[in-house]
Amino acid sequence: MTDGGGYLLDNQQPEAGARFTALEALFDPSTFRHIDALGIRAGWRCWEVGAGGTSVPAWSSSTSRSAPALSPR
Repeated sequence: MTDGGGYLLDNQQPEAGARFTALEALFDPSTFRHIDALGIRAGWRCWEVGAGGTSVPAWSSSTSRSAPALSPR
């Protein structure tokens, strides 16, 4: 961050991509286990709010689940 006055974890910063990659590596395995444990199945529609990265919606889609994502500012 170079502006010194913005939000520290602003998704518009150049570093955001690397941060999302690190967060995905750390949290995705447990997130996917939790989703499986909830019993969410193909045909259900779930809304992921505060998505940040795209790994959970991409995984949901690849497993025939539907999870549109919203990452409000």
